[in-house]
Amino acid sequence: MSMPSKVRSYLEESGVPFSVSSHAPAFTAQEEAAALHVPGKVVAKAVVVRANNELLLAVLPSPARVNIQKLEKVLGLPVRLANEQEFEGLFPECETGAAPPFGPLFSMRVLVDKSLAHEEDIIFSAGTHKESVRMHFPDFERLSGSQVCSFAEKGGGVAAPRVPLDDLASLMEKSEHPPLWKLDIAELAGHNIEARGREEVNRMLTKGWKLLHLYTLRYEEGGVWRERPMAILGRPASGEESKK
Repeated sequence: MSMPSKVRSYLEESGVPFSVSSHAPAFTAQEEAAALHVPGKVVAKAVVVRANNELLLAVLPSPARVNIQKLEKVLGLPVRLANEQEFEGLFPECETGAAPPFGPLFSMRVLVDKSLAHEEDIIFSAGTHKESVRMHFPDFERLSGSQVCSFAEKGGGVAAPRVPLDDLASLMEKSEHPPLWKLDIAELAGHNIEARGREEVNRMLTKGWKLLHLYTLRYEEGGVWRERPMAILGRPASGEESKK
């Protein structure tokens, strides 16, 4: 999928300088930064939040997360992260999670964290997971119709950890899906099995890894409890590794 026509038209008609870069598929702003080989602090992500009955875009650096309490002070309203069902259809032609943070395009208010205002240029999704837009921050501020304020804090959520081998027994005890085989495991890995993570799990399974455990990771992010389906995979030891 290429950049949505309404996004391209909006940029071209704005009269401001910008560039568009193509890259490997990136499903998070941090992955986008890695694909473009730029610091995460200059890649902006847009988080949809709900304040009373209004949906807004909160734009912040990719390594950061929304501090709900700070945002509530800015708006003077109770705030929470919106779920996908609430903003389904709000960003036509854009891939899920890749909408550019232009408020006027989507009839939404935009709040941008002040840390981005310190950057000369910022980068953000162009409407797809394979293209990014780069422009000067003052131009972005004007085109997005954004309000600059402070609501970000360090930390971008919980990553799927690599699992120490010693934890295998405890994982199996807690598993609702105990394995039906006994394996001599040489290596373990934990993966989020949403979006790109599901592709990675499938790739590993084709290379001989075994699915050992499925569970739901529950964690707090920005004052909201979230859930992610997780998979624990094991790589069976080779003959040489078993001898060791």
